[in-house]
Amino acid sequence: MAIVSIKTQQVTFYDADGWILRAPVSTGVKGRETPAGVFAVIEKDLDHHSTLYDDASMPHMQRLTWNGIALHGGPLPGYAPRPPKWPTRRRNPPR
Repeated sequence: MAIVSIKTQQVTFYDADGWILRAPVSTGVKGRETPAGVFAVIEKDLDHHSTLYDDASMPHMQRLTWNGIALHGGPLPGYAPRPPKWPTRRRNPPR
């Protein structure tokens, strides 16, 4: 399961034992806001290119709706580019 916090711009991934990964995200912009709700992945594409955003590369796309809502990789505004790697994994979040 993944929970995206629009307020903190973070995604947290969980398994049966609790949270396992937290990473920064960039959610929708004005006019294309990220919707609240519970979604299931309905399609995956390792090398997806957007039909809504000028053929933009959206690697590791996981589609949540048929009208443009998806999780995908890519550069994050405000973060320096870095080599691909998983963010630090933590089993026990600070309280």
